[in-house]
Order: sequence, then C-alpha cells, then structure tokens
Amino acid sequence: MVQSSKKVIFIVGPTSAGKTDLAVKLARYFGGEIISADSRQVYEGLDLGTGKEGVPRNFKFQISNFKFLEGRIIFLKERARYIGEVPQYLIDIVKPGVPPVRPPGREGGEMYNLALFLGDAKLILNDIWQRGRMPIVTGGTGLYISALIKGYDLPKTKQGRGEWRRHRRPNFQSLVIGIKTDRLKLHRRIDLRLKKRIELGLIREVKKLLSSGVPADWLIKLGLEYRFTTWFVQGKFASKSEYFDKLKHAIHAYARRQMTWLRHQIPGVEWVSSSAEAANYIVRFLK
Repeated sequence: MVQSSKKVIFIVGPTSAGKTDLAVKLARYFGGEIISADSRQVYEGLDLGTGKEGVPRNFKFQISNFKFLEGRIIFLKERARYIGEVPQYLIDIVKPGVPPVRPPGREGGEMYNLALFLGDAKLILNDIWQRGRMPIVTGGTGLYISALIKGYDLPKTKQGRGEWRRHRRPNFQSLVIGIKTDRLKLHRRIDLRLKKRIELGLIREVKKLLSSGVPADWLIKLGLEYRFTTWFVQGKFASKSEYFDKLKHAIHAYARRQMTWLRHQIPGVEWVSSSAEAANYIVRFLK
C-alpha cells in the first residue's frame, strides 16, 4: 500500500445491501463526505430507478483548476445531494440521453463512462482532502471503484476492450469495507425495494423521460429498472406482474454478478456485518 497522508474509505456490496446507509453513518461519525460510484445516478431525472437519496443542494468547491472539464465544470462545482448534513457528489451531473462533454483527447460513446468518472472523482477527492474531510466512495458500479483503487486510467486513443494502462500508483491509502449479505435476505430486500419504487412512480418516471425526448434505446441500454420498465411501457409484457417478476429476477442475478466481481477484482476487502464493525476498521486505518 502506498504510504500517504491521504486516505479513502470505500464501501462495497451488492445492490440493496445498504451501502449508502452505512456510508452516511460513517460519514457522520468520522467527518466524511460521499462520492457516488454509480454509473446511472449521474443522470438528472433518473431518481427512483437508481435509488437516489437525499435532497439536491448547491455546494461550492474550493479547488481552482477545473480547466480540463470545460463545459461540465458548472455541474461539478455546484451539484451535491445531501442526506441530512452529509453531501454526496457525482449525482445529477449529466442530462439523460445527451452525450456528456468529455475531457480533451478522450473518445467514447454517448454514455457517462469510466474515463469521465476517474477525472471527476479525483477532482472531488482533492477538494475533500483540502478541507480536511474524509472521502467515502460507494456505489454499485464495481468497475469504477476497482479502477480508482488500483490507479488505472484509460488510454487517450480508443483501443481494444480490456486494454488498460496503469499510469502510476494512487496517491492515497485505501480501506475497502464490504457488506456481508445473506442471499435469501438480500433477495427479499431487493423485492421489497423494487415494489416500493414501482408504488412511488417508477413507471411514471420512465414515461416522463420518454415524453421529454429521452430515446427508448438509451433507457434500455441502462439496463435493469430502466430497460424492463421501458419494455413494459412499450407493451412487451403481458401484465404488470410479469414485468415485476422478470425484473426482480434480473436484479437478483445482477446482485450475484456484483459479488463475484467484488471477490475477484477488488483485493483486501474487509467484510462486515454492522456499522460498529466497520467503524473499528476505520479507527485502525486512520491511526
């Protein structure tokens, strides 16, 4: 592990495991601020399907060099979503269905991507450190977390799939906390959460996105809640119960894939069953 006074806490686990709840508890206790590592929460208006929490508020960053972000600077400087007094960053920073502005020299498709995340996350990490706070990174996109921990970056020119280049070691120390889960309990949590999201208006949310001009193909590409709900709106399911059943089983499978990814791609995870256990690891890490 690189020796540095800069430290980052990562919280990982499958969908519905309670990552955000744990991150907020730890942020309150240790003076932390949360960076979202979620490839879908970056989009405005994708709220219920991505499980956003908290209230949007403005927040002024202190670091001065935003030059390479160009058109996206206003979003990173001003957007944060608060749960109580705890800010979460990299949420609601991109408009859905619209290609995000990219740093010069970067190529990519129409979606927010890993290269953008790494640049955005590093800027926010520096700002949090400058203010003497503790960064806590959490979210369901394992690739984002793995790349940040390992210090990977993407080449400036488009290459074959999987062709990474490690530029240098990260300039921070990492503690990775994983949430232990029982599969049956996790599936029940997934089902209850999905039922609640549908009751709160997930289908209405997707209809609103479609009516505002967001392409159906773009929503389908996002997967899971947005893919299946778009298909439901398009009449591709015989009933609402069929839509619910197929979507919940798809989320179960996704949760299993997340756990496989975490076990094989992120080394040194400290698996915990409670916030107290997580806090003990953090106390030793900070010493």
